[in-house]
Amino acid sequence: MNPMLEIRKATAADLPALTAIRPPEAIHRGRLRDAAASADYDYYVLVRGTKIVGFGALVFRRPASWANANDERNLPEINDLHVAEMERSKGYGAAAIRLMEQKAAEAGAERLY
Repeated sequence: MNPMLEIRKATAADLPALTAIRPPEAIHRGRLRDAAASADYDYYVLVRGTKIVGFGALVFRRPASWANANDERNLPEINDLHVAEMERSKGYGAAAIRLMEQKAAEAGAERLY
């Protein structure tokens, strides 16, 4: 992983930065809610120094609030991995994918979609 990059779980304090990268705020509020409600949903932020440069979710079981909540095909999955436009091509997205692959493997998953 890029030594300048930290990947951690998102918190409510991250909302302004997440919304600045990709509006609207409601998307991020919903993801934070889903992550807090279930151990099967992780919402990560990519942080370079003190700046949030991206985000992504790792979904092991779809939250009940989703229209396709009972569809267990193609899980676990990376959902909406996004890196801020000015921060692309620096390996941040690849680092996030590697972390999520590792988390999925640790949970016993043979595949990650």
